[in-house]
Amino acid sequence: ARNDTFVLRATGILKLKEHSEHSSLSYSSSPLHRVFYALKDERCNWDEACILMDVLETQNNDDTIFSDSTPPPPPSTQVHWDVVEHVAKTPIQAVVGAVLSGENNPEISLPFCYLRAWKFDDDSEKDQDEDSLELSSTTNTKIDSHKTAILASQSVVHSKASPESSMNKVLPSGWFLKELSSSRNSGGIVEVTYIVEHDLSRLRKIAVGMPDEVIVATMASMAQDWFNRLATHI
Repeated sequence: ARNDTFVLRATGILKLKEHSEHSSLSYSSSPLHRVFYALKDERCNWDEACILMDVLETQNNDDTIFSDSTPPPPPSTQVHWDVVEHVAKTPIQAVVGAVLSGENNPEISLPFCYLRAWKFDDDSEKDQDEDSLELSSTTNTKIDSHKTAILASQSVVHSKASPESSMNKVLPSGWFLKELSSSRNSGGIVEVTYIVEHDLSRLRKIAVGMPDEVIVATMASMAQDWFNRLATHI
């Protein structure tokens, strides 16, 4: 970590429900892909602090919007990237604002612009029995072998982003996913690790008078809440 910053690391095990054809994630039956696309494309559906997630630029400048009727192409093991503007309610400001104003959950939002990069990897060393293979209902063949994935981000300046976003920088963060089990008869299990670096000096300016340990605990509580909401969403 840099000077006057701190790093949070949280790890959880997500036990996915049996996949439904009517799920918003029906384009991918792989547990790893279901969790990954929930993190990348559906954050505002499970993160209460997320107000807007707008893609400003993609690797191929492709404006295609993926949905159940237009699924994304099969992920490859190449590195992919995009640039997004993320408008979010900040937990520290909400806590301080509530104390000072006496109001409940004041809505204070800030725009952020950051580069996201992601990659999938195969696990060629892991033995898989017949029941652990993800099979296509029509071709009865394995549809993917990806067992790990990473989604990382860091602030950037972009011409399409709002001017305010350049003043609200976030330090590096990343989601690390590892598929522990996958079965035709159950939803599967995915290990999720979240690592983020926070600028403590900036948080002190937002949460004036709040002790450092309380600031750290607040940010850790937010990460825990993300895991709980993500598990419910998946």
